[in-house]
Amino acid sequence: MSGFWYKLDACYKGKRRWTCAKGCGARIHTSGKKVVFSELRHRLQVIYNEKGYPKLVLDGYYYRPHNAYRNQPKVLWYCASRNKFHCPASLRTYKREVVAVEGKHNHEP
Repeated sequence: MSGFWYKLDACYKGKRRWTCAKGCGARIHTSGKKVVFSELRHRLQVIYNEKGYPKLVLDGYYYRPHNAYRNQPKVLWYCASRNKFHCPASLRTYKREVVAVEGKHNHEP
């Protein structure tokens, strides 16, 4: 799901609970082949350039923050290659945890 691997954690009443294979705490619940609950809080790495501008690194891809949200708890991040490759990938964070991943990268990391 969203480029992340999950491992089976538990089964109950026909549902399955899956947790992130990297052990970061993200989880999903499925019933059959349908996702019935998701909490996509993957931990991430934020790096800063020499001017103090943040970049987020997730699975080898770099993201830059939307300027309007840069200093807020909720941040919208665009792929750093958005202009070069017209990459539609983006993600949203809340207090430095990924809560939504949107679009797929159309280039290699």
